[in-house]
Amino acid sequence: MKNSIYFLAITFSLNVLNAQQHISQNTTWNTNKTLTQSIIVDSGITLTITSGIFVQTVFVDVNGDNIGDIKIDIKGKLVVKGNYNNRVLFKPFQSTTNKQYWYGIVFNSNQTNDSLSFFNVENAYKGIEINSPTNINGASIKNCNEFGISISSPNSSVFGTTITNSQKQGVIVNGTNTKLSWLTIDSCGEVGLFNKEFANTTLQNSIVSNNVGSGIFNLDGSLTIFNCIVKVCGQNGIVNSSGEVTLSKAEIVQISLYGLLIGGTSNTNANFTTIQQCPSAIEVSNFKINSDNLNSYSIETDPVLNINNSNLLVNALHDTVVTLIFLPTDYSGYFNSS
Repeated sequence: MKNSIYFLAITFSLNVLNAQQHISQNTTWNTNKTLTQSIIVDSGITLTITSGIFVQTVFVDVNGDNIGDIKIDIKGKLVVKGNYNNRVLFKPFQSTTNKQYWYGIVFNSNQTNDSLSFFNVENAYKGIEINSPTNINGASIKNCNEFGISISSPNSSVFGTTITNSQKQGVIVNGTNTKLSWLTIDSCGEVGLFNKEFANTTLQNSIVSNNVGSGIFNLDGSLTIFNCIVKVCGQNGIVNSSGEVTLSKAEIVQISLYGLLIGGTSNTNANFTTIQQCPSAIEVSNFKINSDNLNSYSIETDPVLNINNSNLLVNALHDTVVTLIFLPTDYSGYFNSS
């Protein structure tokens, strides 16, 4: 009897380990779903979820790493038909503080996913991972672990979306031609928006606030920021480390360290921008900063900073406008203010 029980236990464990459900024909979910295994939407297939539907996942952790295994993997197309008053919810089966209760939603499709409206993603290890062209409208992503949204695919966009309380990053971008507009990125444990090497990103009409790390960190990427507010962040407002950043009609307020931290071989242009209530409005150096905690850096040359029609405001407690730190002493960078 003991041997039989042992055999059955092993069989069950192997079945859980390999458990996944393929959706291999066009399918509509118009009743609430509880997921006990990962879902794969096959290439060429569409899964449609109608407004007001709850998609709940149970906690399955076969390898014991405290990261939920259940994933929604989109190799075809996901259509989410939420609306302002009747959203679709992707969430844990039970109330939890675990920010990695399930794995998240991953787009690995050969077609554009452009019908994703008014939905919530909660308590996922990786909220939404975009590896193929995807357009998101009106999402709310909260209490995730590694990030709220990660974009590595070209030609993706996120509109009218709130990303809050990520354990680490709010949004990570490493894809070309990414458009982000009307975002709120708030209360993340590290950087609000991390723009990486291959990114070419436009951020507009957005608020990045209350993040433990810097509001925005651009590492070797290209970033255009228009009509945005970065405020109340625990490190720097905006970091440009050996990348291209253009600011227009931006406001950087109540930052713990520097409003703008410019380093490495970077090019920064600030127009009609206000920086206020920071210990130092701007620091420019030839240190290329590789991480937001400042513990990894290298020395490069010739950062360029142009400031035009902008306000760098100081008060009795915050009285340093621009700090220039150049190593070695024959630094040949460029700073212009008008």
